[in-house]
Amino acid sequence: MSKYSRLALRRLFVMVLSVAMLLSQFNFVVYAAENGDSGEPAVSNEAAAADTAEDLSDDVVAEPTDQTTDESSAEPDEASDEEATVDDGLQESIPEEPDEQLMRNEAGVVRGVTGTAATKDIVDSGTAGNLTWSLDSNGVLTISGSGDMDNYSYSNKAPWASYATSIKKIIIEDGVTSIGTRAFEDCSNLTMVTISDSVTFISSMAFAYCSGLKTITIPNSVTSFGGIVFDECASLTKITLPFIGKSLEEGGKFSFIFGDASMMPTTLTDVVITGNITEIEAAAFSGCRYLKRITIPNSVTSIGTGAFSGCSGLSSLSIPSGVTNIGASAFSGCTGIYSISIPNGVTEIKSNTFYSCSKLSSVSIPDSVTSIGESAFYDCSSLKSISLPKNVTSIERKHSAAAAHSQA
Repeated sequence: MSKYSRLALRRLFVMVLSVAMLLSQFNFVVYAAENGDSGEPAVSNEAAAADTAEDLSDDVVAEPTDQTTDESSAEPDEASDEEATVDDGLQESIPEEPDEQLMRNEAGVVRGVTGTAATKDIVDSGTAGNLTWSLDSNGVLTISGSGDMDNYSYSNKAPWASYATSIKKIIIEDGVTSIGTRAFEDCSNLTMVTISDSVTFISSMAFAYCSGLKTITIPNSVTSFGGIVFDECASLTKITLPFIGKSLEEGGKFSFIFGDASMMPTTLTDVVITGNITEIEAAAFSGCRYLKRITIPNSVTSIGTGAFSGCSGLSSLSIPSGVTNIGASAFSGCTGIYSISIPNGVTEIKSNTFYSCSKLSSVSIPDSVTSIGESAFYDCSSLKSISLPKNVTSIERKHSAAAAHSQA
C-alpha cells in the first residue's frame, strides 16, 4: 500500500474517531438535561479528537519517502485536497450545543432535550384576603395560607370565579380555617375536593351548583356548616361527614346542608358519618327517600323520634350495638328495609317504630326488651311472624296481626 493510501486511511480513521467521540459528548448532554446533572467532562471530546488528529498527522509527516519524481510530487497536493474535503465534512457533522432559548416553550416553561415539561403551567394566581390561590393547566385550584377564607356574593365573586368551568379539582391546604360563602359556586366540572384538617367551618353555598361533583369527604375537624352548602349539586352520590345538621353542638337535620329534604339530589344514595357523635337526633334523616345506605358510628347510643322516617329507599341499616334507645316512629315508612336487628340493651320498642315497613320480613328482638308500643309493627305486610323474648310484659294494641298471633 502506497504512502498516500495510508494517508487517506489515517484521515478516514481520524474522521470516524472524532465523530464517535462527539456522539459520546452529545449523549452526555442529553443525560445531563434529563437528570439535572450539571457536571462537565474533564476534557472535552472535541479537544481530544483534535489532539488525536494532530498526533496522527505528525506520524504521517514523520514517515520517510522513497519517491521523488514529478508525478509523485503532485500526489500530496491531491491528498491535501482530500484532507481539506474530509475536514470540511467532519466540521459540518459536528452538532452544536443545544440553545437554552430553544428549550423553552411559548409559556416560558423550561423543557429538557426530550421535550418533557419540567414544571406545571400556572394559568393564573393571586391573593384572596389572607390566602393565596393558583390554578394550573390541569384544572387544579389550590388555596393556601393561614386563616379564614373571605365570603363572596353574587356581585362580589371569588377571584378565581372567571375560571369556574375550568376547575376540576380543589385542594384546600393546611392552615386554611374556613371555606367562604359561594367560594366555589358554579364550578360545574369539579369532580374532586380535598379539604385539610385545619378547616373548621364551611359557609353557605360554598359548593353551590357544582353539578359534576359526585363524592366529597368532610374532615372531622369541621364543626359547623352554613345553610345549603351543596345547593344544586345534582350529581352527588356519596357524602362523608362528621355530624348531622347545622353544627356538632346543635345537631339538626341532615338535609340542612341542602336546604331541605325536597332539595336533596335524587342521586345521593350513600351517607357515612365519621364523627364521635352519640345521638341520631329526631327527624335527622326524615324524608330522605333516595338514601339507600347510611353508616352510623359505633359511638351512637340513641336514635331519636322519626330519625329515619320516610326513608323509603333505605335497603339496609346496621344499628350500633351500643344503642339503648330507639324513638317512636324511628323507622316508619322505611318500605325498602328487609331485616333489622335490635341491639341488646334496648328495653322498649316504642309506638310506630316500624310502622308501614312493607318489605320487612325479619326482626331480631333481644331479651332486654320488656315492652312493645302501639302499632310498632303495623302494616308490616311481609312480616309473617315475630319471636318475642320471654321478658316482654307489655304489648300495646294495634301492633301487627302476626304479632298478635304470636302473643296468643
